[in-house]
Amino acid sequence: MIPETFLLVLIASTAAFASPLQRAKPFGEVPQKIVKLIEFSTPSSPQVIEFVPNPYNFGYEFGDGQGMKQHRSESADEQGVVKGTYGYIDPLGVYRSVEYIADSQGYRAVIKTNEPGAAARDIAHGHYIVEAPPTAVVEQGLLFQKSKNIREQAMPAVH
Repeated sequence: MIPETFLLVLIASTAAFASPLQRAKPFGEVPQKIVKLIEFSTPSSPQVIEFVPNPYNFGYEFGDGQGMKQHRSESADEQGVVKGTYGYIDPLGVYRSVEYIADSQGYRAVIKTNEPGAAARDIAHGHYIVEAPPTAVVEQGLLFQKSKNIREQAMPAVH
């Protein structure tokens, strides 16, 4: 069966290429299907979407009655400039407050905190202002470390 198929393909391809280019259309005539394909595939300019700023503002503040509080507020003006603030404070007095602006120059933030381990630095587009953690948090950390040391002494590590 394979030799017969090969012979059929060979005869068909020979017949197709045997006649010279006499059947070709004169230069300048392009079949309509090709013309439509070319028209369809021509590159076009990207669509430009105009952004019309829509001024808004919102905000909230809540707490749990045990000393935890959270807040957020944000507003945008007619030029699309967005300004806002958000943050929290926990029952021990640890807080983080972020004031930010997003405009044609990008996003920038000032982060004020007294979280343990935080460092005053400028990173990306954020400026950190750090205060010392509340005494209660420092004492809690020291008590945790002392209790950890006591447990380690009472129960030596098994290797």
